[in-house]
Amino acid sequence: MHFGNREEYAKDKEVKVSVKNLTKCYDELLVLDDINFDIYKGELLCIVGPTGCGKTTFLNCLSRFIPITKGTIDVDGIPADPKVHNIAFVFQEVSAIPWLTVEDNIRFGLRIKQLPEKEIEDRVERMLDIVGLRKYRTYYPQQLSASMEQRVVIARNFAINPDLLLMDEPYGQLDVKL
Repeated sequence: MHFGNREEYAKDKEVKVSVKNLTKCYDELLVLDDINFDIYKGELLCIVGPTGCGKTTFLNCLSRFIPITKGTIDVDGIPADPKVHNIAFVFQEVSAIPWLTVEDNIRFGLRIKQLPEKEIEDRVERMLDIVGLRKYRTYYPQQLSASMEQRVVIARNFAINPDLLLMDEPYGQLDVKL
């Protein structure tokens, strides 16, 4: 944990994400206003603020789900692009693919990345164990509780071993014990 001078902390760190003059407007509504900061490799960043302050908008800009009005977001020194960067996003709303079973939801991103089948199966088994859903592997999302379904989504995103993991209040659906 770091509580001291940010410049001193950062002097030997490599920048993972660089946000420069980021502005996002929806027509006349200014949501993000000239934001500047860096996130360093290996660093965990939590953005905290009241409802409607732009937290989700920032994540949507970073993931390129929505266009930026002005400024830049670079990942590893080049413009953020989900086609180039290994980015995973766990949304507030549960987003399991309804026509896929638990194990096929976890397998989904791994197949897109065209990993070897043995590696896919190893990762799926590991994620099923980590999220405690092994005995539900053949269930469909609509057969699960909201908490279980969100664990499927988290497992799917962790399975691809992303370079950058974005999470927008993903634990709201989970039981306190989890």
